[in-house]
Amino acid sequence: MRLSAREFVSIRAVTDDAGMAPGAWLGELGVRVAAGKGDPIPPRWLDLVDDLVTCRQDLARVARLLSAGPVADDLAVVRRILARVDEVTDTAATAARSTRPR
Repeated sequence: MRLSAREFVSIRAVTDDAGMAPGAWLGELGVRVAAGKGDPIPPRWLDLVDDLVTCRQDLARVARLLSAGPVADDLAVVRRILARVDEVTDTAATAARSTRPR
């Protein structure tokens, strides 16, 4: 299975929290869906997690650029924002799992 970088990062956010390898998670999901027992994540949550992942990637790029120069205060701010984005992403991923149809 081929995934874009964004798709892989989105899946990784869920699998890390679940303590699973992405391939194992995708395999389990595929088997459940094929058996008619799938519990897909609602699209609105996927969109939110995708947006948060993109935001984190952009902020990480800014942090790398800032770390190359004498702007320690700005870098500290970006790192605090990155930590907050990680918290929100974790919350969104948890909420997505809890709102799946049963």
